[in-house]
Amino acid sequence: MKTIVILGAGTAGTAMAHKLRKRLSSDWDVAVVDPSTRHVYQPGLLFLPFGDETVERIVRERGETLGKGIAWHRAAVTAIDTERRRVAASAADSHLSNDVVGWQTTLRARGGRRRMMSLEAVQTDADGYLSNRDQWSEDLANELAGQFGVELTDEHWRVLNAARAIEAESGSSPGLRKISKRSETPIKAIYKLFPDGPAKLIAKIAGIPKPKSCL
Repeated sequence: MKTIVILGAGTAGTAMAHKLRKRLSSDWDVAVVDPSTRHVYQPGLLFLPFGDETVERIVRERGETLGKGIAWHRAAVTAIDTERRRVAASAADSHLSNDVVGWQTTLRARGGRRRMMSLEAVQTDADGYLSNRDQWSEDLANELAGQFGVELTDEHWRVLNAARAIEAESGSSPGLRKISKRSETPIKAIYKLFPDGPAKLIAKIAGIPKPKSCL
């Protein structure tokens, strides 16, 4: 059995753990090392000062964010032995044993510096759709998605990119059937990815106008 160890279970570490677990075969173990029992969805922090997000929505218990097949070592990394391929970690609670995790591959998800844009700077129309197309970026899309409680994955981006491509070609925002066909994603799956009015939500996150089919 081979093991890939992810050091840090923030937004990036958690997303990578899920992607790797989905893509790797059963010959691989996916392990995450992080001492914190709570996960903070950092893009959502942007919206707290404006009352558009709540602590309850962006802070979750760590165990809820790491799915089946992902081993969570609740510990702080104390040493990394690259020659022996081992991570030494000190348990977060005194009653827990210290961990020594061996790996074939390791990733360090240490977080990063975010280029923040205040909501006042984001130009939208009366319905909340982006009116200044030049302001759209993948970073902004992630922040907008976080406002609606959506953490973007490859599946989300496949749908968003399809919607943007259709809008660029036709000059109007597409409905779900066209998005489904272009992205090769069943409509039922789109509803799971973008709950509560997927056509409108896709348009808002993708930075395209409100679909004409939406009232």
